[in-house]
Amino acid sequence: MTAAKPKPGGAHTRTHWSLVRRLKAGGHEEAWQEFYTAYRPLIHGLALKSGLSREEAEEAVQDTVTCVFKSLPSFNADPAAGSFKSWLFRVAQWRIINQLNKRPRRTSAVAEAFRSGGDGSGTAGTAPTDKIPDSAPNALEALWDAEWQENALEIALSRLKQVAKARHFQAFYLHVIKRQSPSQVAKALGTTVEQVYLVKCRLLPVFKRIVRRLEGRLL
Repeated sequence: MTAAKPKPGGAHTRTHWSLVRRLKAGGHEEAWQEFYTAYRPLIHGLALKSGLSREEAEEAVQDTVTCVFKSLPSFNADPAAGSFKSWLFRVAQWRIINQLNKRPRRTSAVAEAFRSGGDGSGTAGTAPTDKIPDSAPNALEALWDAEWQENALEIALSRLKQVAKARHFQAFYLHVIKRQSPSQVAKALGTTVEQVYLVKCRLLPVFKRIVRRLEGRLL
């Protein structure tokens, strides 16, 4: 989704501690499925934007989930102890580095750049990850933050779609998310400007409630 995105009241600033604690307590299959559904798109998107192929990205996802499964018992599931988001980022970061290290020698300097903070310059040839222009660790973390926000919005929208009429959701999406004018939306959907405003008034509070329920669940 490339459109400008709303910033719904800092809804993505806390940690899904209840899920983390359930996983640490033994993690029923349902909890792990919830974890995979929520975080797989984040890790996969980060890996792709880091320059990995789809196959490499999928391996990075699976390796990250496996590492989380093994390492989570040692993670202190307490907001005061640190961010789960940051911990998961570090786990995913090293799985991406591992994938880079499996590549031919000419790309190994790029993986080293992720570790040392270099920019990968001076390497023979041009690896896909060279497209990251800044200090690699900082650039990778910026990508992670962007993926995190994107995923949070997608979850909120998918939940709104489940409770709204299809035509109403489409009008809301075009006007609020894609930021098309009410007249543009009305013309595209064959409705009236007044109806577009009415849909917005009805669905925006619902959307905000969904976002609030995501607080403490994603970050």
